[in-house]
Amino acid sequence: MATRDHVKVKTPHDGNAWVYEWSGLLQGDDGDWLPLPVHADKCVQAYGTWGVGAAIVLEGTNEEGDAPANPDVLHDPSGVNLTLSNAEGSRLKQALESPYKIRPRVSGGDGTTALTVRMIVIRG
Repeated sequence: MATRDHVKVKTPHDGNAWVYEWSGLLQGDDGDWLPLPVHADKCVQAYGTWGVGAAIVLEGTNEEGDAPANPDVLHDPSGVNLTLSNAEGSRLKQALESPYKIRPRVSGGDGTTALTVRMIVIRG
């Protein structure tokens, strides 16, 4: 288990929308916490080698610090837990909540799991 740092991806739309990426997510890994308090619109996508049973869970928190004690799973607009998987229609989703910080976490998977998560955020 490791925590992977995010990077900001340069796009032609940097004035209104930003793309952040966590790459090299393996079985049991999570991403570092990304503060996004003024970005209300968030869309997340995962791709790569999923491995058996792999999924990405998007978590959020309003707590301070690098190790929040009470992160919670975010939801998609229909109110279902925001979980990305390799199933068709499950690799790209919108986030309903807009917490202070967000991170991806790999759930399940096996030794072949190697995923990238990209999130586009639009200033609200």
